[in-house]
Amino acid sequence: MMAFRTIDKALTDLLIANANGAFHVETAQRRALDADYIKAHPIVTVFYEQGNFQKGSGGPIFSMHDMTFRIEVMVAQSATVDLRTLNDPNATSQQIASAIAASTSATVNADDLLDQTLENVYQIIRDPRNYDLGLPVGTVSSPWVGAFQKDNPLHQGELVVLAGSWSFTCRATEVTKGATPVTLATVDTSINVTADQSGSTYDSAKQGAEVNQ
Repeated sequence: MMAFRTIDKALTDLLIANANGAFHVETAQRRALDADYIKAHPIVTVFYEQGNFQKGSGGPIFSMHDMTFRIEVMVAQSATVDLRTLNDPNATSQQIASAIAASTSATVNADDLLDQTLENVYQIIRDPRNYDLGLPVGTVSSPWVGAFQKDNPLHQGELVVLAGSWSFTCRATEVTKGATPVTLATVDTSINVTADQSGSTYDSAKQGAEVNQ
């Protein structure tokens, strides 16, 4: 398995192990989540987003991989706005204002929950004890939590949904396995010369030395 996949899994496993019920980490083993669960548990997902292999950083077997992961966070809060009021041409200005205020309150609550979840994720990743993401020391280098961006709030039925993404960068060495070497059969080609063409016995001793009979 290449290093970027190993680090992706390690980062996901680290967040799962330290979530303590504050958020839910989405994995490939998906399960159905109802609206009440999503409101109580922000959803965190880790993606390998991009990578760059540096020239001259290794050889045909080893190469340095600068990689970027996206940590996506999504929260939802109940929207109590009454759309019928907003769409009612006979609604009073006070009724419309109350409906808008209720919707704004849900958005503020979603934003606050998103910020709290981001704080939790940051504290986990930047904890010095988690520098190596649970991997052998030296596997990961230069880990860093970078830019964060929030999306616009969305109204989904009775929910106000707010999402944001955070970049996590690090560096690791990728190793090319290469082809499996094939062991070839060997043949003994050594030659033991005991006589020359004249039939004289070859003297294996160094010049000037005597050979014991």
